[in-house]
Amino acid sequence: MENQYTRESLKEQIKLLEIRQAVEGTLVKEQLIITYESLKPSNILKNVVKEFYSSETLKDELISTAISVASGFITKKIVVGKSNNQVLKLVGLAIQLGMTTLISSKFEAFKDAAVQFIDRFMAEKLEKEEIK
Repeated sequence: MENQYTRESLKEQIKLLEIRQAVEGTLVKEQLIITYESLKPSNILKNVVKEFYSSETLKDELISTAISVASGFITKKIVVGKSNNQVLKLVGLAIQLGMTTLISSKFEAFKDAAVQFIDRFMAEKLEKEEIK
């Protein structure tokens, strides 16, 4: 048995569908504007910076990497200096790579040792000041 539609019921259903289409069209346009705003380079950069400052793990990794690379570079500068000897520069590069790898893999141990050294140094300084 097929449904019998009257002209008025069809017009009413068409009106309802047109209203629904207008509402959904407005929602799609609003979502498109939100997506457009979120994909602007300034907003992407802002979100990356916000995520960086909210993530402790990311900060720790960045600090660890920076210290590893800096220590490798300093070690290379100490070994090579201002030498123009290519062999010495190659040895310095190998030492730099080794130090960077060593410190990045054992960062926590190096950090603990540095903290102990600083604490010991500060304690000795405080003792000397108390003696005066």
